[in-house]
Amino acid sequence: LFIEAAELAPGDPAYKADLANALSALAEPSAAEDSLIQAVLLDPGNPFYLADLGRILAAQNRDAEATAVLRQAVRHDPGNPHYQADLGRALYRQGCQVDAEDAFREALRLDPGNPSYLAMLGQALAAQENHAEAEAVFRRALESDPDSTAYLSGLGQALAAQENHAEAEAIFRRALEGD
Repeated sequence: LFIEAAELAPGDPAYKADLANALSALAEPSAAEDSLIQAVLLDPGNPFYLADLGRILAAQNRDAEATAVLRQAVRHDPGNPHYQADLGRALYRQGCQVDAEDAFREALRLDPGNPSYLAMLGQALAAQENHAEAEAVFRRALESDPDSTAYLSGLGQALAAQENHAEAEAIFRRALEGD
């Protein structure tokens, strides 16, 4: 259906983006990428298409390309916290922890208290060996989802890195109970 729609309206970037999302769901990342590139070429300033392309590239472990595209999405829509977080993820995967931290902080400025963004910030802080702040950030994330094994694991790792082994062990046990 999406292929037919895209063929009937080859100049409509929305159909190209819809086709890309359908192909992505069908585990066809290269075809999805091609369709999104067409959408971006038809509407180069559309941050939605840029962000989707960035996510497709990131899913293929093409993080440098994803970062470049996601930076464009952020430039066109700096107020979108999802684009900031996507950029942060791509930067994190490239080992650019300071830049990733900045992107996650901006996502949190736009969407304060978002537990996913807090957890990503915690990971970036821990990667920079800022374990005390990572601990505080994971504790904030746990306020919204106290049983999240991912948040508990991040907190446990931050505690262990600070040699607070007794509390880290208790947190890890709590995480294991939730699995």
